[in-house]
Amino acid sequence: MPITSLAVLAISLTLTVPQAQDARAEAERLAKAGDRAEALRRFQAIVTNDPGDIASRLWIGRLHLEMGNAHRAVAVYESIIATNPQHVDALLGLGLSLTAEGRTREASDALNRAEALAAERVDVLIAQGALHAAEGRSSLAIAYYDRALSLDATNLTLKDVADVVRAGRSHRIDVGYDLQHFNT
Repeated sequence: MPITSLAVLAISLTLTVPQAQDARAEAERLAKAGDRAEALRRFQAIVTNDPGDIASRLWIGRLHLEMGNAHRAVAVYESIIATNPQHVDALLGLGLSLTAEGRTREASDALNRAEALAAERVDVLIAQGALHAAEGRSSLAIAYYDRALSLDATNLTLKDVADVVRAGRSHRIDVGYDLQHFNT
């Protein structure tokens, strides 16, 4: 290969990386600004050019979930986990997406795997809390939220979520009965 061809290749490689980073940065800016549909379109274009871009694929899953397409998000996260079964963010996204679909048993498996890998990550603890709240286990949900709050006491949204679960639990009445038969 002639030197000029190598130089052109080297230049194109140096231009491609910043352009890809710029494209991802712009797509992230759009997502954070609330333009989810356009951000999704741009992330999909990035992944079309580089299917190995895990960060962009995670954004695609996140955007699908935020847009109410939990089924599509599940497929994205499962495709990441298929190649990298220890990817905490993919396990977390899968757990949240499955919880949104009402598939709590499968969500529990994914979130338990994420917790085993990163037990002190606030987002993992919040997801576990959300799962247990969705299953009606408010005491366990509150325990997870409290653990997350102990790690991030400034998270006002998390405080609000924990307070909602606490309020729902405090207004609950557990009733049982004792049915006894006596011979007279």
